[in-house]
Amino acid sequence: GDGTYSENTTAIDRSNIFTYWGSNSPTHEENHVLPRTFFKLRDVSLTYDLPDGLLGRAAIRNASISLVGRNLILWTPSENHFVDPEGSTFGVGLASQIGEFSAIPTNASYGVSLKLGI
Repeated sequence: GDGTYSENTTAIDRSNIFTYWGSNSPTHEENHVLPRTFFKLRDVSLTYDLPDGLLGRAAIRNASISLVGRNLILWTPSENHFVDPEGSTFGVGLASQIGEFSAIPTNASYGVSLKLGI
């Protein structure tokens, strides 16, 4: 009331917490809305074709080696420092577009590919 700090002495027990946060009041719900803007380096593939001279007299006509990576970088606004907009605990249907509740991070994967042509 007068602008000074005073400890909150009104307890909210477990049976009322969902009533408080689940009310239709936009002042409570706007705190749960995060921007879904993001930048993701989803797929990267770097390929090197081996020169024909390196293959010599082998029965192999051509060869290439690739380094591949998936989900290597994710950038989200500072307000959203904990949710990947493409990962959702609500599945892949319409519900996944409107909500999220503490999903684990999406996996990053790395690999090597060797292609041989005979």
